Amino acid sequence: MARLTKLISRLAKEYGEPELPPAHGPFELVMWENACYLLPDDRRAMVFQLLREQVEMSAAAIAAASDEALLPLAKLGGMRPEVRLFRWREIARITLTQFGGNLDRILLKDR
Repeated sequence: MARLTKLISRLAKEYGEPELPPAHGPFELVMWENACYLLPDDRRAMVFQLLREQVEMSAAAIAAASDEALLPLAKLGGMRPEVRLFRWREIARITLTQFGGNLDRILLKDR
């Protein structure tokens, strides 16, 4: 473990501390990772922010949103936007059906 700590320290010294994503909590982190594909973080941040502003960053809102609302945002996220839209809906569906709409529950010991 000491070697890993030293390596992380060297990387931070060379490149600086990495920026944290603007996502808060497990649901937003999953959506952050699925906002874009093979695009830079500034594009990911733009798509993520537009989702937050135009739809709302919640499982219920994404599940209820129309394809007409989501597909233009998915297109901003790179190639295969239909697959991205499907993933967003699956993330929302799993969050709603398995976690009662609150993916934060995944962090609890007794789910």
